[in-house]
This record gives sequence, C-alpha cells and structure tokens, in this order.
Amino acid sequence: MVDPVEVFDSLEMAIDGLASDVRADDGEWFVERLEEFGLEPGVAQAAPGVPQAAAGVAQAAPDALPPDRELVREACMWLLFDCPLPDGRTPVERLAATTGGRTAQLLLRSELRVWRLDTIVHPDAYGALCPLGSGLARVEARRKPRGVPVAGALLVGRSVPLGPQWWAIPGRARVVEPVAAPAFEALMASLDAPTAEFWRVHGGVLARAACGVAATATAHAPAAAPAKIEAGRHGQRQEERTLERIATALRRPRRHAA
Repeated sequence: MVDPVEVFDSLEMAIDGLASDVRADDGEWFVERLEEFGLEPGVAQAAPGVPQAAAGVAQAAPDALPPDRELVREACMWLLFDCPLPDGRTPVERLAATTGGRTAQLLLRSELRVWRLDTIVHPDAYGALCPLGSGLARVEARRKPRGVPVAGALLVGRSVPLGPQWWAIPGRARVVEPVAAPAFEALMASLDAPTAEFWRVHGGVLARAACGVAATATAHAPAAAPAKIEAGRHGQRQEERTLERIATALRRPRRHAA
C-alpha cells in the first residue's frame, strides 16, 4: 500500500534538491525561466534554488515559506518538468536518466493538470474530474491550496499518479473559483494539442494563468456584503481580462533552447 506522506516527502525532497542543482549548474537558464514564468527580475535574480531543503530548513512547516519563495517554488514546479535545458532534456528527464529510482520515475510521469472539484472528502483530499474526460479521481494535496477548494472550483497543480484514478499534488496548488471557472475552461478549450499530450504541452500556460486569476481575485475581493454582487461581477470581468492577457503573452515564441 502506498503511503502518501512518505511519497510526498520523497517527491518534495527530490524537487528541492534538483532545483538547487540546476540553479548551481545552469544559473542563467534558471533565472531566465523564472522571469519567463512571470517573476519580477529582482526576485528571479535573488532566488535561491528552491527553497526548503536547499536552505537547510527541510523540517519547516509545509505552509511556512515566505511569499517570494512560494512563487519560486511554483515556478520550479513548471520549469524543472517542462522546460528543456540546452541539451534538449528537461531537468527531470536528466535526473531520471542519471539516477533512476522510483521517485525520479514518479516525477517523470507527473503533469501540470487542472481538476474540476466534485466533492471535498477532506481539507486535503478531493473527488475531482479531469476536464478532458478521464473520470472521477481521488486527488490528495500536501499543502493547503491557494484559495478555497469548493465543489465547482478548479484545482491547478503538478499532479503525480500514485495508482488508478489516484493522484498526489506536491507543492501548492491554485484554486480557480467557480465564478472564474467558465472563463478558465474557455482558455483550455482554445489550446490545441492531442489529448495524450495536452497537459505536457499546455500545463505551464494553465499554471501561470491560474496564478494570474488568483492574484486578480484577491485584489478585487468584495470589501462589504452590500457590494458583493457587483464586486463579484467586476472580479469576474477582471479575471476574464487577466486570462486573455496571459493567454496572449504565453503564445509568444518561447526563448529557451529546444
């Protein structure tokens, strides 16, 4: 029987260690990818390799990272898996080729995915549907997601398959609130790729879009009950515009080497 806690520990330790190695060996590439993800140049330049084990605080509480390090971690959950280094392999592909082992293979099989929440089994466990139609799955998260997970919301995060219809999310997932879900799914529908390749090709786009929507929703949260309906409409319009801007920017040619 797979122990999710043990799996989460091994996955996050491997991710932190890999980020530190890439930061040390391919520093310029690492910083460029952080900036491509959307981090401000100053944050990207000052970023350590990810943040927890590398900084010598592997036992820190899962939700204890400061905001800048959270953003670096989220960026690393994209660039380590989906961005090819100058040799043509992603950092995770290079890790799997050089070290092997179960943890490296799980990382290699992971995908940045979007889940439509159906039931909240527990604060960190959900019954969720894949918008591409693969059926109901159990999704477990190590860290409290950004946003409130409720039925009808979308959960966006790096997902690792543990078994049939059973997925784990290391790192911190993002919640797209139900009011913004239709616009987000419209963005998904506008992205073209074979179903089997969809998450590998477009996962980074969707992860960054989720970051933009979450930031906009926070900035435009209603301040008082009487303004709730109008603020909600305003927030939805802002979220839709954010998605449009992100989708346009992310369709520009990528700068990193193939």
